[in-house]
Amino acid sequence: MNFKGEYRDILWTIPKTVPLMDSGWKSNRITEDYALFLARLMKKDFNCPTAIDYIAVGSGSTDFGAFKQKVKTYFDRRNGGFLGPHTIGSDWVWAKEILPGDLKYIDHLDIETSTVTQRLKIDINFTQAEPAQGTYIFKEFGLLGIDKDPQGKSIIDRVYFINYVAHGQVTKDNTMQFSRTVKLLFPMTVVETK
Repeated sequence: MNFKGEYRDILWTIPKTVPLMDSGWKSNRITEDYALFLARLMKKDFNCPTAIDYIAVGSGSTDFGAFKQKVKTYFDRRNGGFLGPHTIGSDWVWAKEILPGDLKYIDHLDIETSTVTQRLKIDINFTQAEPAQGTYIFKEFGLLGIDKDPQGKSIIDRVYFINYVAHGQVTKDNTMQFSRTVKLLFPMTVVETK
């Protein structure tokens, strides 16, 4: 399987008229976590229904492993009731929940369809007050699934990233809305074994 991810960022002033920035379509990395996530999903080895649950965003990390650790710390704090961005010195991370309506199947022409396909589109909008009041510099993101215990608390060692990308700086303040669209493509080649 040759999974592929693409994303497009658009930064708007409010009201939406002309975008301040449009990144165009860019590639992002499908992480090694994805295979573990898929195996656990197929084995029904999650405590609760799990899918692409969140998009984690941040101000930049040295690498994917550092970002993943910051996100785990964020969810650990969130289990205690904390909802704002988790700051580490001048760095920050935050996660926005992906709602079922944010995910759509798309066909080979990228048109939304109700038919199950090998392609997904995820539309995420960061409103004026997200991740919080103030100005935030976005430099990385990843979609993730996370298992939860019977009380609804995140299980920190069961955070699985689907994709990850470190990108150029996007500066957003309270006068702006930030739209991120991610496409995940799962092309299949049938391989017959003897």
